[in-house]
This record gives sequence, C-alpha cells and structure tokens, in this order.
Amino acid sequence: MFATGKINRGSVIDRGYVLPFSDDANSDSNLIDRYAFDYDGENRCLVLGITSLCNHRFDANAEIEIDDDAGTYRLLAARDIKRGEEIFVDYGDDYWNGINETETWA
Repeated sequence: MFATGKINRGSVIDRGYVLPFSDDANSDSNLIDRYAFDYDGENRCLVLGITSLCNHRFDANAEIEIDDDAGTYRLLAARDIKRGEEIFVDYGDDYWNGINETETWA
C-alpha cells in the first residue's frame, strides 16, 4: 500500500472493523495466524480493510490501534509519510517466532 499524498504524523490512514475469534479457533491454521492481530490479550482478530495489505518493516511508518470494545481499528501514521512512500506496519515479534523457513503459504 502506498501513500497517494503526504500523510502527517498521527493522521488516520484507514479505519474499519475487526473480526474477533478465539485463539483456539486457528490452532490448526498457520495461514490465519499470518493475518491475525492481537485483539484483547487473549483472542485474535482479522482486520477487515486495506490495512491487511500493509507489508512489514521493523521501523514501520504506521501503526494499528485496535479498539476491543468497539470492534474497530485505525491505521495511524507513526511519522510523516511522503507521497509515493510505501506504508508499513511492524508485525511484531510473535509473527516472526512462528515462521519456518521451509513454510509456504500457497
């Protein structure tokens, strides 16, 4: 996902709903794990919007804020983002701890 114009730090880039599910529900599926976010410390959720298309970067220029009570999320600019710059989020350490080098997702 790329910025079509300058985005100021703190601006909302995207917002929408999340689909929460029990952490037990995805125990047999690595694929769902790749797209799920922490929901309330116990469960996970899928982000239903273009934010799910963001690639990872440790020094991400955007961050996801999830409102557990409302079942919504916001993608916020963590710093000023230039026009044409790719928008990244940090997937977090838990994402990388589960990756097997021979794993394929096709």
